[in-house]
Amino acid sequence: MDRSRLAKRRPSQQPRTAGRSGPFDTLDEVLAAISTPSQTDPSLSHVAFAPAARAHPTNMHVHSAVFEKRKFKFMFGTRNYGEIPSLHNEADGDPWDVFAPGYTHRLPTGVRYRIKSVIGVFQLDDGNHKIAVRVYKHGYDPNRARRETARYCVRYTNYTTIAGDFFIQDGF
Repeated sequence: MDRSRLAKRRPSQQPRTAGRSGPFDTLDEVLAAISTPSQTDPSLSHVAFAPAARAHPTNMHVHSAVFEKRKFKFMFGTRNYGEIPSLHNEADGDPWDVFAPGYTHRLPTGVRYRIKSVIGVFQLDDGNHKIAVRVYKHGYDPNRARRETARYCVRYTNYTTIAGDFFIQDGF
């Protein structure tokens, strides 16, 4: 069985992880990389900045992630799931989805956390990509982050049946 690509309606397959040249220095670079239209995947052209984000340089250290309380089954194996309120994804009309894997505890919800670095991007065929981030908060474990990211990708694709690939940052 080819485990390099998760096919729609085939939830038993695993998402592929692939290295990405980098690391990215800004969220501009991350979003530009995943918003560049692909000849093989036109869904990637749905990514865009909110007008407020276009007006300023998009340094990841000035953007905040806000984690939200969700039902367990909609956390897809991560403890910290939320959004970047200042950036909008045109694929679903909502702020960019983020998850912060690797923390030894659940971070309080409704609190703004400055983004320290981008761990990777979970590119989905429907354009509603997810960004894995590390925030300025104690309790991060890189080994836990790897396991939690893999679990998140598998559970998300199994539940939604939307195919996707996780692209990791150098050093993750």
